[in-house]
Amino acid sequence: MSSRTLNLVDVQPGMRLTTKAGDRVEVVENPQDGSWLMCRAVPPGSDAATGPIEPVFAQDIEDLT
Repeated sequence: MSSRTLNLVDVQPGMRLTTKAGDRVEVVENPQDGSWLMCRAVPPGSDAATGPIEPVFAQDIEDLT
């Protein structure tokens, strides 16, 4: 993870993240609880977020992209 601390409360819809599993996701909703973000996957080779909205837990986030 980068040297900066990521405060999930500050993350806005439309921002993109990389998970520790190597997936790229786009934030759809931030419930402002500091633990979860609701995201859609951004498939490799694509610039569009697709698929179902899935929760991403704070500890599974590697970095902002």
